[in-house]
Parts: sequence; structure tokens; C-alpha cells
Amino acid sequence: MGVAQGRIRLKGLFAFGLLVLALGYVVPTVGVASGPVTIPVAATISARLDAPPVVLKPRPIYWEDGRVHDARQATFAEVQRIVQTPIPFATRQVPDPGLAAGTTLVAEPGAYGALTQVFADDMVNGEVLSSAKLSEVQTAPIDRVVRVGTGAPAAAPAPDLSGAPANYARAIAGSSTAYCDRGHTATGTMAGPGSIAVDPTVIPLGSHLYVPGYGYGWAVDTGGAIKGTIVDVWMTCPAAIQWGRRQLTIYVLAS
Repeated sequence: MGVAQGRIRLKGLFAFGLLVLALGYVVPTVGVASGPVTIPVAATISARLDAPPVVLKPRPIYWEDGRVHDARQATFAEVQRIVQTPIPFATRQVPDPGLAAGTTLVAEPGAYGALTQVFADDMVNGEVLSSAKLSEVQTAPIDRVVRVGTGAPAAAPAPDLSGAPANYARAIAGSSTAYCDRGHTATGTMAGPGSIAVDPTVIPLGSHLYVPGYGYGWAVDTGGAIKGTIVDVWMTCPAAIQWGRRQLTIYVLAS
């Protein structure tokens, strides 16, 4: 205990997982009045290994004893302290000829390991006098496995030409969303009917477009979410909600 006035005798030790309950009593020496022994039951709390780097669990009390010492009330206790430290997992990349080049697939998500240490702390009035390690258990982490495609690149979907206008110059298989914001577009025009936002690396600004179900318009705007083969057509707000997002063919007209 680290306290000359008391001596601990443990009567029993029962372990279940990380919950340890020890029963004990104090044999007082001269000048120390022994009090009743309190043995509360400690609740276990599951640790999150993917959160903080170190997780401190509550301290279950082995025993706690209030006594008069040097004409003052003092509380002697021995408590269990559980420290759980996550062990990071590694990521392994595995070539996969069955996947198209440029694509990846997480085959195993990986899992943290854990180093769990149990300490017994001797305390007087809430202050730690000494500490001893009771046990240490280590669980190994599980690697995260990522399959990296080495096969032939995936072929781009073919555009649907069933509703193609007569004068189109290019057909792009893509998708479309809708917006109803007012204000100036990226080219300085006012957003309104016929305004279409595009990715200018795919469809140049100023292009004349035909979008099935929407009609004709001009590529006059851009947007942070407009990347690749997606276009955003201007509509009234109720119509934009009804439009949603749909797969279609975008036609870039010859003039």
C-alpha cells in the first residue's frame, strides 16, 4: 500500500475479461481505527480502438476504507486502472488483373489491434502513492487490403442515339441534374431557361447543347459538383426537384 499504518490482505480475486473484483480487508496497526469495507461493482465500458490514441477506462474500486489517521478522517483505497492503446493497422495493395486499370477495391477494411494494460493503484485521499502493473494483453491488428486493378481499362458507355437531333457534332453518354439559382453565370449571363452548367474540360463554354427531356441550351456556367460528363440544366425550382438526376446522352450541336 505504501502506507505504514495499514496492511492489505486480499481474500479473493475473480477475473472476467477486463473486469476484476478483489475482496480485501485491512488489519489495522496501533493508532489506526479500521472502518467498514465497501466493494462496489464496476461497470465495463467497451473501448473504441479507432478514436483517441489512448483510451482510459474508469477505475473499478478493489476496496475503499475510511479511517481516522493523525486525528483526521482519511480515505484509503486500492483501485484498478485499465489503459487501452490502439495499435494501427497497415494497408497492403494487391495487384488484381480482374479489375480495370485505374480502379481500386477495398477487399478487407482492416482493424486496429490493442494493447491492454491493467494497473493497481494505491491511493490515499484520491492521490496515487504507488502503482503496479497486474497484466498486459496485446491483440494484433488486421491489415487493410486494397485490390489495385491491372486489367484493361473499362470501356466508356455508348451514347444512346435514338433521340439524336439532326445537326449534332458529338454525343456524350453522361447524366444531368437541375438547378434553379438566380444570378450571373460563369460567362456573365443571367441564369435562366436554357442555361446549362458544364465541366469546361469536357464541354467548352459557349457550346450549343441539346439535352433529351430538357431541350436546347447553351453551356454558360460551371459548378463545383459539375465534373466529367455531367451537366446541370436550369429550371424553375419545382421542376428542378422533379428532374432529380438522370442518365442520358448529351448532344453538342454543330452550331
